[in-house]
Amino acid sequence: MTGAGQPPLARSGMQAYTQAVLSPLGCANPGSRYMTIARMIRDDLDALTQEFALAAHSLAPAAARLEAKDLEDSVRDLLLAMAVDLESDQSHQEQADKAQGQRPGNAPVLTEHAHAHAAHRLEQGFTVDQLLAEFRALRASLSRRLLAIQADLGDVIRLNEAIDQALLESIGWYGAHVELARKLFLGVFGHDLRTPLGAVMMSAEVILRDPALSPQSTVAAVRMKNAAQRMSRMIEDLIDFTRTRLGTRLPTRPERTDLFAIVQQTVEEQRAAHPTRDIILEPHAPLWGVWDGGRLGQLVSNLLGNAIQYGDPARPVKVGMCQQEAQAELHVHNEGAPIPEEARARIFEPLARFSRQETETLGHRASIGLGLYISREIVRAHGGVIEFESSQGRGTTFTVRLPVAPPQPQEPPAPAD
Repeated sequence: MTGAGQPPLARSGMQAYTQAVLSPLGCANPGSRYMTIARMIRDDLDALTQEFALAAHSLAPAAARLEAKDLEDSVRDLLLAMAVDLESDQSHQEQADKAQGQRPGNAPVLTEHAHAHAAHRLEQGFTVDQLLAEFRALRASLSRRLLAIQADLGDVIRLNEAIDQALLESIGWYGAHVELARKLFLGVFGHDLRTPLGAVMMSAEVILRDPALSPQSTVAAVRMKNAAQRMSRMIEDLIDFTRTRLGTRLPTRPERTDLFAIVQQTVEEQRAAHPTRDIILEPHAPLWGVWDGGRLGQLVSNLLGNAIQYGDPARPVKVGMCQQEAQAELHVHNEGAPIPEEARARIFEPLARFSRQETETLGHRASIGLGLYISREIVRAHGGVIEFESSQGRGTTFTVRLPVAPPQPQEPPAPAD
């Protein structure tokens, strides 16, 4: 964010940091042309700490609401830890290990304070990119000061190694704790939310079995059950979205599965959930393959839900399948307005609605925009492809092609003679 749209503190931080970087060098002992880098860090500790904090203000929007002291707390200790590391004995092997990103035995203080700095920035709302940019600004501030002293080349090398080591440890700590937060997030969604929803659905089932239930109460119980099922599907979608966006493939458990039986069961579920819609399933013999049945049910449910949601309610949704050699093909077709041209490139991206009037038109029935994205990820997890065709007058058809057998691992190339 720049210019008028930038918070006042961030603008002042950017200006002050730029001024500090471009101003004449301010080493504590300008008359002395030689000093060690460790001494330079200690003598200029206040100025370096302030520059580091100003850089944080200019780089991270989250820092605009923080006082300078909040940004400086961990920085001062980290700089002193670098000075300690520079003054410590270091063997050639330890130097080689550090250059390769391996933690040397003589840098425990630096490692400890790098972790503390990462924890501080994570708590303050910094992203990993902003944390990285902070270290880049620190390297620039220190490099400027090297011009004012006759630093030993070995010292310069060790300084850069210390910065790299602190950066590596900070990023590693940050990433590990973000991963932990991701797992906790999935755990909360997987247990703390699904458990009460299961109780709601079970209670609705019990109420619907009461022969003395009035028509009005029956309608209310059906709505409660359908709403709970929809919430459950949204939670599953969010869990899958979190897994895939954070670098984890959707987990699958392939086994011998009849695709037609899964499609037939899913169609019946959608007919029950949408009694006013006409869903036509073309008959087919059992179509066996090695797939995750639960995931395929989720895939078919998403595609049917998409067709029902966006198709012409007066026209049927058609589902068919066939086998082409070693591939199974599934087709889901709906009539109605075609997918807009400008939305087609992003149709499988998460949270991408291709109808700008969707919320106004569908109201509470509007989706959260993850169905097609998760459908694509399910297909990819099975080594297949998903495509679509959409045109005025012919409607929209989504086609899924899945290998009947799981993909075979590629053999390594034969050694050259």
